Amino acid sequence: MSFFLELGRLVFQYIPLGFLASVAVDPVTAAFLWLAVAMVWFQARRQAQTEQRLWGVVKNPPLSRTLTSMVYGAAGGLLGSLVLSYVGVPFSETSGDFMYLWVMALALSLLHPRFICFSYAAGLLGISTLLFGWPGIGVAQVTALVAVLHLVEAAMIRLDGGTSASPILVGRPGGEVVGGFSLQRFWPVPLTLLLATAHGVTGGQTIATPDWWPLIRVPGPLGLDPNAILALVPVVAAVGYTDVAVAEDVPAKVRRSSGHLALYAVTLLGLSLLADRSLAAAWAAVLFAPLGHEWVIWSEARREQFAPAHWQPAGRGLRVLDVLPGTPAAAVGLASGHVLLAVDGQPVDSRDELHEALRTSPSYCVLEFQTSPSRHLVRRLPAGVRDEGEMGLVLVPEPDEQPMWQMNTQGAVARWLAQAMARLRGRPFTS
Repeated sequence: MSFFLELGRLVFQYIPLGFLASVAVDPVTAAFLWLAVAMVWFQARRQAQTEQRLWGVVKNPPLSRTLTSMVYGAAGGLLGSLVLSYVGVPFSETSGDFMYLWVMALALSLLHPRFICFSYAAGLLGISTLLFGWPGIGVAQVTALVAVLHLVEAAMIRLDGGTSASPILVGRPGGEVVGGFSLQRFWPVPLTLLLATAHGVTGGQTIATPDWWPLIRVPGPLGLDPNAILALVPVVAAVGYTDVAVAEDVPAKVRRSSGHLALYAVTLLGLSLLADRSLAAAWAAVLFAPLGHEWVIWSEARREQFAPAHWQPAGRGLRVLDVLPGTPAAAVGLASGHVLLAVDGQPVDSRDELHEALRTSPSYCVLEFQTSPSRHLVRRLPAGVRDEGEMGLVLVPEPDEQPMWQMNTQGAVARWLAQAMARLRGRPFTS
């Protein structure tokens, strides 16, 4: 127990203050940190531009999203560092495994943005190492790192994955148009890794380690060196979450997604511990890393495509999908799931009836809406509002509306392969 307390104390000391000190003197670590932050910023800005174009209002300001992502990322980095340290996932100082992961992930992201996930890079690098001996990564170490990063991602999805949901009208297979929410989050994750080295450490703190630790063996010749030590070193990772919530509300969606991802992470971590001792387990780990991740994405996508939509049109009135901040609808207390029943006593069961009621209203109008089956509210709306856009309402779509985003029954890998084959054959491709 004293070993875990001492090791935990060192990790807590290192993040965030020790990590920031390392960033100040190490240009490589600093470059990766700013790259991860820039990725967060550009993703947040792109979503804000989409919200402005679709709804005329920015629901999720990029600056606040970036700052909260950095805070949650630091907390996730602390969690990941503790797990990696307690399990004992040592990397060799000469291996360059983490650099290989980053370079491969960035290259794969040129094919599709979500391929920046380390699970795909780890799978390809691991398969190449097992088949050809190049680039010679530590399969157990790399897949264990991917597992811990996804465990961190599962925790952050649960805590922060639904905080920046944007309303969207989604086209499903078969032509159905439904309302839902786009979920996009990205977090820079500062981590400490265990680096096996034969060089002495000056000015640092040392602790005695038990014989059974680390659970994954020290790689290479250093594993046989009685003078080898394990040092905490800083690295920067990045994890992201992109999904849609159509078949259930946002809180239920993030619970489901985080649970499936945590199951994937724990399974991969178990395979990684066995991969250090078995070639069959090493193959299982490098194949499960990308394929298990694809299964998580595919199973979630299938549910959103074919399960009954959560936000259904109301039998009477107009159901609200979302309310934009700082708008008249928000001021009167309308919220997602409420049903707008009448304007100045006129029932509104379609958008045309709502527009007509607003157009003929006097200087102000009175809204009647339902917040629950047993609770109705009446509120006065300010003057000059002539449609649901000016009100700040996003309504559950009617059957003849056009979608803003189209679901596809193929996964990203299948779509990319189909696109590549179409280009080779000189044929056009439509997703």
